[in-house]
Formats: sequence, structure tokens, C-alpha cells
Amino acid sequence: MSTSLIVLLSSGGVIVLCMTVFRLEAQRGTRLVGAGWRGQLDRGLELVVQRTTHLGIHFGTGAVRLALHFVIHKALAIMLGGLRWFEKGVALMQQNNRRVAKTIRDEQRKTHLHVIAEHKESSALTEKQKQKLKAQAIE
Repeated sequence: MSTSLIVLLSSGGVIVLCMTVFRLEAQRGTRLVGAGWRGQLDRGLELVVQRTTHLGIHFGTGAVRLALHFVIHKALAIMLGGLRWFEKGVALMQQNNRRVAKTIRDEQRKTHLHVIAEHKESSALTEKQKQKLKAQAIE
């Protein structure tokens, strides 16, 4: 059995189990699983909703909405800066890769004639040596 099928079946089983537990709890009116920590979670969420509602009434929904937009805008600006930095790094790696690929391509295109020409250039006589040999040949 593939891993994705196992994950799909186990996820489906967990969802069906949760739906069954929640339906039984709704019918009985009491919690069957995790009554303590789920109660604390409910109280915490109620506190957050209460404070958010109070702030919304106190400062107006426009101010909260504007602050949220500002925070989202800043987060997106920071992510854009990170993407620009990443893009610069990728472009630099591409340039280096092109340079290396060109060097390798040039090395692969060389034939034995190139090697002979390079040897000829490296072992060529200087102008002084040429003049000296010319003078000796004339004598």
C-alpha cells in the first residue's frame, strides 16, 4: 500500500471519529474527550473574542482594520525584500555557472592543433634572440 493511500485512509478515519465524538457530545450535553483542556481552550478563545470586541468598540473597526492592513503590508514588504535577495543570489550563481560552462566548452573544443599553437607561442624566441641568430647566420 502506498504512503499516500495510508495517509488518506488514516485522515478520513480521524475525521469520522471526530465527527462521531462531537455528535455524541452534542446529544449528551457533556464532553467525552479532553474536557479539562478543551474547557481551558474555550475560555481562552472567549477571552480573545471579548478583548477583540472591546477593542473594536473602543477604537472603532476602521483603526483595527487599518492596523491589520499595515501589518500585512509590512510582512509582504519584508518577504519581497527576501525574494529580491534570493533572486540576486540565484542570478549570481547563474553567471558563475555560465562562466564555468563556457570554460569547459572551450576546453572541450580544443584539438591537437591548439596544443601545438600554444606550444609554439610559449617556446617562441624573443626579439633579441631572433636578432642574435640572424646576425650569426649572416656572419
